[in-house]
Amino acid sequence: MNEFYKNFCSTIDTKTFNNIQNGLGVGFGGLLAADIVTKANYPDLYIPCLLSLLLTGTTYAYFTCGAGRNYTTDVKELREMYNLFVKNYNKLNKAFDFNDPLQIQTLYYFLYRNGYLSVNHEFIFKNKTKSDTIPSILGADIINGKGVCRNISGLFSDILNDYGIEAYNIGVFINGYYVLQSRSLLKSTKDDLKKWIDERLPEGLRKDIELCSIDNLKDDYYKLKIVDRDLKPILKLTGNHAITYAFNEGKEYFLDPTQESMYRKGVDGKAYDQSSKVEINKLSSRIFLGDEDRYNNLMSRLRLMYPTITHEEEYETIRKVKKLIDENKDMFERFHQENEELINDISKKLLLLK
Repeated sequence: MNEFYKNFCSTIDTKTFNNIQNGLGVGFGGLLAADIVTKANYPDLYIPCLLSLLLTGTTYAYFTCGAGRNYTTDVKELREMYNLFVKNYNKLNKAFDFNDPLQIQTLYYFLYRNGYLSVNHEFIFKNKTKSDTIPSILGADIINGKGVCRNISGLFSDILNDYGIEAYNIGVFINGYYVLQSRSLLKSTKDDLKKWIDERLPEGLRKDIELCSIDNLKDDYYKLKIVDRDLKPILKLTGNHAITYAFNEGKEYFLDPTQESMYRKGVDGKAYDQSSKVEINKLSSRIFLGDEDRYNNLMSRLRLMYPTITHEEEYETIRKVKKLIDENKDMFERFHQENEELINDISKKLLLLK
């Protein structure tokens, strides 16, 4: 059934796929009502009606829960274009001779946040993206200029895999304190910030907070700083999130390209950074990966403990890559210009998906 389903989907486009899915849904509802009626009033018709209900329900489940959209004709065309973009992107990683997932994340974060990977040279955070029901091209929405964590992590994971680094776009439950876009605390006195810290942050996190002066402001104005990273105001964040798990040269990396951070796995199986923890969401991870074999490979990795880089190595890696970024912004402009036609084609193709 599964191979027949894949082969059938490879002969239709997404619009036809959706029409069939909707028709099956309506048919299933009608047969369910008919089943109730025939059981009570027409017992001779009950068994044929029940068999029709089961067949329709099974087919509807395949179209609703399966990965059929991945195999449709227009998605295959889009995926070929998307894969070409990923290969072109990795020329940048090769130019810098990157061999570490954190190096690649640091550059990736700068590029997508500043629109170098997107149509019109612009990226905004936006939910309900076009690729949400197509796991194999979740990252394409970044090229379309819109997306959230699952799209950001999706493209990043695809980049790593194409570069020869084992990587997975995974869903997690997150509980912690994170940087938001509010600027309300960027110009505060030391007393105001100390009060805010005492009221808002748990005691365990306060030891990591220090106050430092802001450039070009009077000495009595301050902003927050965690460890050695300048951050915007921190507020509590809980809920679903997406990150990338990478495995390279015997080391594991829990990378968050949305927040430009890195977690480390504890003995309890959860992963932590200085201010938050994440726990694997098996359901969303299975959906994001869209492939049972890859999901099983991921679970096998997560059951074991692997070494990772130290905090000192993390900070030094980020520092060196950011220096390279500052020195090579003309290269990134050329990359966008050279790939602008492909970026526009991907965006147009994605918008045509129904």
